[in-house]
Amino acid sequence: MAVPAKSGKPSGKKGKASKKEKNGVNAAQVLQERQAAVRQLKVDYIESCAELHTEPHKGVLQTIEQAMAALQSEGKDELNRFIVSDGAWSGPAAYAFFNVVASFPGIKILCFWQFQLTPQAFTALAAAVPKMRELTTLQLTGCQIGPSYEPMLLGMLEQCGPSLQKLVLDFNPLGPMLGPVMQRFRHVTSFSARFCEAQGDACAAGLVAALNRGLVELDLTGNPLGSTLLPYLAEQLTTNQMLRRLTIGSAEMRSGLAITHFARAVMWENKTLEFLDFRGNHGAPDAFQVLSDGVKARQERVRAKEAVPIVVKITERVPTAVFTTIYATETGMAKKKAKKAKA
Repeated sequence: MAVPAKSGKPSGKKGKASKKEKNGVNAAQVLQERQAAVRQLKVDYIESCAELHTEPHKGVLQTIEQAMAALQSEGKDELNRFIVSDGAWSGPAAYAFFNVVASFPGIKILCFWQFQLTPQAFTALAAAVPKMRELTTLQLTGCQIGPSYEPMLLGMLEQCGPSLQKLVLDFNPLGPMLGPVMQRFRHVTSFSARFCEAQGDACAAGLVAALNRGLVELDLTGNPLGSTLLPYLAEQLTTNQMLRRLTIGSAEMRSGLAITHFARAVMWENKTLEFLDFRGNHGAPDAFQVLSDGVKARQERVRAKEAVPIVVKITERVPTAVFTTIYATETGMAKKKAKKAKA
């Protein structure tokens, strides 16, 4: 008896393709579309540069080409960030970049490191960033952003959507502009402005506003904030339940009374702060003794399940007994936390 010829229909019930086969077809189609999009991005960027009479940035081209290679060889989509460093952009160069990148899907991280942006270039950036709806991280480090950039920077922050969670403005001469900056961002949960020449009294109102909006990580290292900022921090941390990491190292905080008040708020009142970096602030030894006693009090609150463990980093210039007590106590809290996590 002759064997019927195969119909050529796909496998699966009633000749339909299986779910696994459909998923494979869909994945292959998505990969092909992404490959085509990345190839087109390179073409569009080169054409945009030509139209604006500027040279393509080598780092940008390299990022796109590496993403193309990863897609072709491994099927991995790695084009989720652009890091531009060591150079400068005029207006045309910035517009050539943002005209094509701002609408490209999947870009989550945008970094400019030690990269000078002219006012015209920053105007292009400020107009493009709010349009990048998937952007989660914006780093503008050492870009010479000063007071003259304030209207553009503040306008950009007011327009950014909820996707932007991390903002880094380290090593820019922001000065008194730091306060208004912290007042403007609405959805940022992690903010860093290290060595930005900001005074404490100028950024106090912005600090309060940022903490009230749900800031989780804050780094103001290297700013001459002085002890005037500590009372504001102490008042906020008494009730704040959102901030997890606070770094205020080398901030010229020397007042023994202010440090004591701050230590009491953090260790005896706050429940959720997990990390405090206070290094480089050389206050009175008695004040640091209060901080040391506070760490031990925090340990007791952790045992009573009234607060989370905390790591405290302080200057090495304090008395040895104070330094040793803080280190040993926080180490004990960390071990208990690790043991609980394994359980």
